[in-house]
Amino acid sequence: MDFSQPSAAASCSALSGTAQSTTAKIQELISAGAVAEDTLGRQLSFLSSRVQQFRQHVDQLGHCIADASVVHPQLGDVLKSSLAECQNALGTVSNKLEPGSGGLSADAIACDQTLMAAYLRLFVLATQLLIMETGQEQQSKLANPASRAIVDTAHEASLRVLSFNYVTEN
Repeated sequence: MDFSQPSAAASCSALSGTAQSTTAKIQELISAGAVAEDTLGRQLSFLSSRVQQFRQHVDQLGHCIADASVVHPQLGDVLKSSLAECQNALGTVSNKLEPGSGGLSADAIACDQTLMAAYLRLFVLATQLLIMETGQEQQSKLANPASRAIVDTAHEASLRVLSFNYVTEN
């Protein structure tokens, strides 16, 4: 299926909702005293702030996608796959926060923080690309090695979260 601006904007909205519920779960764990005020508690607090920042950028990206006058096909492909990967990985993060999931560890939270930082950078880049006036400008910037590295880092971060979850479950 080809890239669709309305579908991608809806994906951003869904991702924002997942981020909001993830933040609420983290705050609930912290306020209920489910984690001590040690390193894990501090990491969760930091993760909560990362997820909140991430959510702001997802919301902004959704608006930029909806309002974009042009989306180069390569950018559309990156957005489509990145939004799906991020939703899947963030869902995994959220599930780890469920009581009794056994998914809370310093290593897992560090992996989750890396995920949020990587996708935050990717979505900032995508927002910058979407405000460009031509598809050629978008394609040129996206082909830049620094931009490719941002895309690749986000993809790798989602794979790490998913594989970390698989390892802890099996």
